[in-house]
Amino acid sequence: LSSELGSGEFGVVRRGVWSVGREEREVAVKSLADGSTEEKRIQFLQEAAIMGQFKHPNVISLHGVLLHRDPMMIVLEMMHIGDLREYLHSLKPSDTSESLAAHTPGLLMSFCRHIASGMAYLSGKGFVHRDLAARNILVSKG
Repeated sequence: LSSELGSGEFGVVRRGVWSVGREEREVAVKSLADGSTEEKRIQFLQEAAIMGQFKHPNVISLHGVLLHRDPMMIVLEMMHIGDLREYLHSLKPSDTSESLAAHTPGLLMSFCRHIASGMAYLSGKGFVHRDLAARNILVSKG
């Protein structure tokens, strides 16, 4: 594991490499924080179990779970660009009187379609996200 990508409710997310046979891919590895309560450990495992059910191009992929080590880890698809909120802020024109939408309407519509597609998929699986926000939407290359 290398650089920290962020932190959240359960612990830290770091950049890593997932090897499958001869193939290596960059991944995000979510680690359960040291000293986590039994309740947090159960929630962490429940999150992994739920994510493992999802297979959709607009929903982050679970590659694996490491249970027999401390800390426990969830291995996820890498989203190189980061969260949508920060990405949109990076695109904002320097002249604040102009709106972002005026410069990138096609890009914004594409985000809307992808988000709606992912949320429709989750809804169809009976899953309610509970915290849909730009800070919680991860963006990948391509």
